[in-house]
Amino acid sequence: MTTIPPRFLGNSFSLFGFASCPYDIFIDDEVKSRDTPTLGLLYKSGTLEQTRHNVTLVAHSNSSNSTQFSFDRAEISRSGG
Repeated sequence: MTTIPPRFLGNSFSLFGFASCPYDIFIDDEVKSRDTPTLGLLYKSGTLEQTRHNVTLVAHSNSSNSTQFSFDRAEISRSGG
């Protein structure tokens, strides 16, 4: 389990990278996405409340021994005051 970034202030969040295994994305301890292996955009939130949020990623091993997960970048948007 990984928390990235530890906390952020904003109203949207996108995560880019590579996953060869299934993974879950949690925002503020609520599961928001259960995805399968992918490359590029791993997750994009809808509009969130303009406040501090926690994002947690849980990567699950698959049946092969070559489970890989890497982050390219996270984009956080903040609008308003």
